[in-house]
Amino acid sequence: MHHAPKLPARKSRPSLIATFLVVCAAFGLAVPRMAWSQTGTATSQANGVAEGVRLFNAGNMAYQQGQLAEASRLWEQTKVIFTRELGEDDPNTLAAMNNLAASYSALGQHDKALALKEQTLKLRRAKLGENHPDTLTSMNNLAVTYSALGQHDKALAPREQTLKLMRAKLGEDHPNTLTAMNNLATTYSDLGQHDKALPLREQALKLRRAKLGGDHPDTLTAMNNLAATYSDLGQHDKALPLREQTLKLRRAKLGENHPDTLTAMNNLAATQSALGQQDKAPPPQEQTLKPEGAKLGEPTPDTPIATNNLAATQGTLGQQDKALPPREQTLKPEGAKLGEPTPDTPIATNNLAATHSDLGQHDKALALDEQTLKLRRAKLGEDHPDTLASMNNLAATHSDLGQHDKALALDEQTLKLRRAKLGEDHPDTL
Repeated sequence: MHHAPKLPARKSRPSLIATFLVVCAAFGLAVPRMAWSQTGTATSQANGVAEGVRLFNAGNMAYQQGQLAEASRLWEQTKVIFTRELGEDDPNTLAAMNNLAASYSALGQHDKALALKEQTLKLRRAKLGENHPDTLTSMNNLAVTYSALGQHDKALAPREQTLKLMRAKLGEDHPNTLTAMNNLATTYSDLGQHDKALPLREQALKLRRAKLGGDHPDTLTAMNNLAATYSDLGQHDKALPLREQTLKLRRAKLGENHPDTLTAMNNLAATQSALGQQDKAPPPQEQTLKPEGAKLGEPTPDTPIATNNLAATQGTLGQQDKALPPREQTLKPEGAKLGEPTPDTPIATNNLAATHSDLGQHDKALALDEQTLKLRRAKLGEDHPDTLASMNNLAATHSDLGQHDKALALDEQTLKLRRAKLGEDHPDTL
């Protein structure tokens, strides 16, 4: 029997901490501090710097208007000018590098962003010191790119260091500290270390309630994230009241059709399904899926999640024939749109395989299970909990097809890895 995890409830993802606030402040202060003598060389340099500032501000405006390629082009020119006129380690040059890397990330050019973010962090550490706010921003931003590339193990150290330094420098309840806390918890979750994510999620919610109030958007995000971690740990009974409260507050604060309300509606439905309350789950899941298309006219980032979870509820209700089309819909647009696997592709292939198995189409499930395991091994490693779940699922499909020798080999390997990773008495090992 397949264990088919739903697409995860939407968590707030790591964000760039005060990137533009820091950068704009640097430019606001840096240019007036420059004193120019009345020589031809100095006048030429001043003109060059002024042109760089103009290009930087134009890039900032383009970025805020969603013109990402134009912002990237303008900041590339800014970086060249400031490197030439001010030097590579001048704060203004570093600010331009920081924003250029942000534009690369926004364009999905994470490899280019990574090289630039690594360089920016190295230069800021040397120039400003480990504890300077700009250094902390660079440290966080580098971790964001590692996560975007699926290199969560590399993201972990800068996440931990960022939180430690921000706690010491800014205090426990500073907004940037709380963002760093959320980001570290997310990285733990990405690595399957949900037990480490849990205390950070609980602390973040407690601090945000005290600092911002119960219905502030950041408090509601923290509530959603804690519920998601409870679900990741299988503690759906603890997740349920948080899901219900989040939906109630978002409806009151944002309205019925706001994307965050729809996400909360979907998340509640997923938790209800996990608790066996399928009679409650289908209506909100169908409502979550339909308004998105009706309101926006095209799929949104949450549409695959809603589609997948609707299929999950249909499958739980024994309506596997109805679940198959939304499962296929969840998987196909990813490949069609992006041309390569995304972080959600293994979940989609796993769930489609589960539906084929439920329909007795084990030959179709086999290819999908093999693809899921290959993707998770490459992305997460051999002993990650999700990889082990995929290994178990592939073994189940081999058994369904009567290939018991292949199933046995996988079962033995899965048990060995789970004993080493989780311990002898963990529920998954048992």
